[in-house]
Amino acid sequence: MNRFNVRNTQRHPLQTIFKHSPIIFAKFILGKKHFAVKVLLLFTLIIGCVLLFPGSEFTRYTEYKVGTISPDEVRAPLTFPVYKSKEQLADERKEAENLIAPLFDKNSNVAQVQEANLDELMGYIRQLRLSPKPFEYTDVEGKKQNYIPQSYDSLKNAINKRFGFNILEDRWQFLINRDPSGSEAYEKVKKDSARSLRKITLGKTMTHTQFTEFASDLSTILLDQFVLGIMDVEKNNFKSPISPINVRTGKQESTEFVKNINDMEEARYRIQDLLKNYYADPKLINAGYEILTHFLVPNVISNGEETKRRKKEASTSVPQTYGFVLAGDVIVRKNETITPKIHQQLISLESTWAEKINMEGGVGIILPYIGRGLLVFSLLFFLLSYIYLNRPDILNSVRKLALLVSIILIEIGFYYIFIHILNFPVYVIPIVLSSVLLTVLFDVRLGLIATVSIGFLIGAMQGYEYTTAIVLVFVGTIACVTVVNFSRRSHIFTSLLWVSLAYAFILVTMSFVKYSEFSEALTHQLPYAVASGIFSMLVAFGCLVLFESLFDVCTTFTLLELSDSNHPLQQQLAIKAPGTYHHSIIVGNLAKTAAEAIDANSLLARVGSLYHDIGKMDMPEYFAENQMAGHNKHETIAPKMSALILASHIKVGLELAEKSKLPKLIRSYIPEHHGNQLMSYFYHKAMETKLPEEEIAESDFRYPGPKPKTKESGIIMLADGVEAATHSIKEPTAAKIRAMVRSIIESRLQDGELNECELSIGDLKKIEEAFIPILLGIYHVRVEYPGQSQIMPITESEPQFME
Repeated sequence: MNRFNVRNTQRHPLQTIFKHSPIIFAKFILGKKHFAVKVLLLFTLIIGCVLLFPGSEFTRYTEYKVGTISPDEVRAPLTFPVYKSKEQLADERKEAENLIAPLFDKNSNVAQVQEANLDELMGYIRQLRLSPKPFEYTDVEGKKQNYIPQSYDSLKNAINKRFGFNILEDRWQFLINRDPSGSEAYEKVKKDSARSLRKITLGKTMTHTQFTEFASDLSTILLDQFVLGIMDVEKNNFKSPISPINVRTGKQESTEFVKNINDMEEARYRIQDLLKNYYADPKLINAGYEILTHFLVPNVISNGEETKRRKKEASTSVPQTYGFVLAGDVIVRKNETITPKIHQQLISLESTWAEKINMEGGVGIILPYIGRGLLVFSLLFFLLSYIYLNRPDILNSVRKLALLVSIILIEIGFYYIFIHILNFPVYVIPIVLSSVLLTVLFDVRLGLIATVSIGFLIGAMQGYEYTTAIVLVFVGTIACVTVVNFSRRSHIFTSLLWVSLAYAFILVTMSFVKYSEFSEALTHQLPYAVASGIFSMLVAFGCLVLFESLFDVCTTFTLLELSDSNHPLQQQLAIKAPGTYHHSIIVGNLAKTAAEAIDANSLLARVGSLYHDIGKMDMPEYFAENQMAGHNKHETIAPKMSALILASHIKVGLELAEKSKLPKLIRSYIPEHHGNQLMSYFYHKAMETKLPEEEIAESDFRYPGPKPKTKESGIIMLADGVEAATHSIKEPTAAKIRAMVRSIIESRLQDGELNECELSIGDLKKIEEAFIPILLGIYHVRVEYPGQSQIMPITESEPQFME
C-alpha cells in the first residue's frame, strides 16, 4: 500500500470549464492575477501575426502549383487583367531604370569665373614685373587693399594669400623676375627668325611681351577645358566609355557619350599635353601646369536627385499587367499540367477578387482578417494547450508569457522581412532562431512544440506551402535537440554542424519527392539554408544575454557560471560558515540526482541548493552544522529568540542574493526551501517552559514561506531536510536511512508543504529512491535532542534549527 497520503489535486474537469462564459474560462486558464495584461499579450501575438500575413496571397487555388496536375477545370468568372509576377515586374522596372541616363548640369558661369580669376592673377604678376611701386589688390574677403612690396617673399605671400595656393620657389622666381636684356633678345628673335616663338628656350625669365603671350595661352587652354566639359564623377564609375549621359545647359539638354567629356584626372593630363605642344621650355610647362590646375574645377555637375526622380518615374510607368482573361474563358482544364503562365493567371484572378471585395466594401473587407486571426489562433492553440497542461507557470507569469510572445513575434518578423521585403529564398527563414531561444530559455519540450506551431504558421503565411513547414519543423527539431544539453557557448559550432546536415538531408529528400534534381538543392538551396542557420545561431546566442537581463531568466550558461565555486558568495560561505557550505554541496548533489530521476532541471536544482542557505553567513554559530561539539548557543537563549534567529537567515539570504544580483528564480529557493514549516523543537520547548498565563503562538515558530512553487524547489526542500536529519541517526543502516527519508517526505506532504509544486506521488517515490544511495555514505554523529530516541519522529527537531 502506498504510504504517501495526499489530498486530491486533480485538475478542474474540462466539461465543467466549458460550461462557464468565455471570460470566466479565460480567467481560469490565465489566472486572475494580471489577467488584462496576459490577454493583451496574447491579443498582440495574434494581431501581430495577422498583420504580418502577406497582403493578398492567393488562397483559393493553393493546390494549383507549377508542375502539378489541375484537379478541376477553372473558368474565369469575370474579365480580369493578368498581372506580371513579382520577379518579372521587378526585372522590367530595373531595365526601365537602367535605360535612364544620368543627368549632368553644365554650368557656364564656372568658365567665366575661373577665367576672371586667372586673368586677375596674371595681372598682379604683370604689375609686379612692371614696377615695384605700391599697388591695390583685392584680398580673399573681397576688400580692396594697398600693398607696398618690400621683397619678393612679401610679394609672393600676398598673391598666395589672395588665391590660396603656393607656387614652388623656382617657378615663382621665373614668373616674377625681370630681365631688361631679354627684351632685345626677344625682338631680335622675332625679327630675324621665322620659327614659332613658343619653341624657343628661355633664360631665367621672360620679357614683358613673352609674359603677355604666356598669359593669353593659359587663358585659352583653360577655356578649352571648360568648353569640352569637366565632370565631377570619375569615368571608372561608368560601365563603358560609350555609356550615355544627359548634359543639360540651361533649358537645352543633349545626350553625350562619357568618352567625350573629361573628368578631373583627364583634364589635368590634357592640360599637360597642350602645354608640351605649346612650349619647348620645361620652365614654361611646369609654371603653366601649376597655375592652370589650381583653377581647374568641374563644370559638368551630376544631378543625382533629378536622375533618381526620372528613374523612379520610369519604374512606376512600367505596366503591371500584360493582357486580359475574358469572362468564361478556360484558365486550366481538368488533369492539365499547371504552367507558370496558368499559375500567374490564377494569382491574378485571386487578386482581382480581393480588389472587387475591397471596392464593394462591407463585411467582405474584414472577413479575410478575421479568417487569418482564427487561423493563427488555431495554429497557436496547439502550443497554448501544451503550455496550459504542462507549463502553467508560463500562463501564471506575465514575464514568461511576454518572453514567449516576443520570441514568436521576432521569428515571424524575420520571416516577413527576409521573404516579403528582401525577397530572399524561402530557405533563409531563420526557424532555428526561435527553436534555440525557446529551448534554452524554457525547455526542450516547449521548444519542440513551439517549433511545430511556428513552422506550420509560417507555412500558412507562405501561401499555405506546407512543404516549407515540413522543412522548417524538421530543421527546428534538430536545433532543439542539439542545444538541449549545451554547457558551453562553444557548443554552438556543434549545433551548427547538425543544423547544416539537417538542411542538406531534408532538402535532398524533398527534391526526391518532387522529382527534381538534388544537385540543385545542394548548390542553390543549401547555401542559403546554411547561411540562415549561422545567422539564426549567432542572433539567438546574442539575444540570450539581452533576454536574460530583460526578463530575468536563468539559462544553462547562467547556471554554470553560478555553480562555479569561485563565485564570491560561495567563497564567503566557505569562509564564514564552512559547515553550511559543506551542507549545501551535499544538498546540491542530492537535489541533482533526484531531479534527474524525475526529469526535472538537475542543474537548476543543484545551483539552487548551493545558494539556499547563504543567509546563515550572518550568524553561523547558531546553526548546528557550524557549531563545535558540545557547544550549542540555543541553550542559553529563549526558544522564541532561537526561532527568530533561525528565520532571520531567510531575510538575510534574500538581501545577499539581491545585492549580488542572483536571478529571481535562484532567489526564490531561499524562502521556499523551508516553506511554512514549524520549528517544532523550539515550539515544543517553548510550550514546556512557558508560564501558566503565557500564550505561545504557533505562527511565531513557523518560517515565513512561501511554499515551493516548482519541482526543483520541492526537491531542494526535501534534500535539505533529509541531509540534515541523516547525521542525527546513530549507527545508521540502510533500513534506518530509508525510514528517515520516507518520514521526511511524508511529513512535508502531510503538512501541505508540497501542495503548490508539481511533484506527483510517483515523483516522490523516485526522489526517495534517488536519495538513499547517496545518503548511505554521508553521515556522522550529531547531538541527539530529547524526543529523538525513535527514528520516525527524528525529523522535526534537529533539522529545524540546523537549517
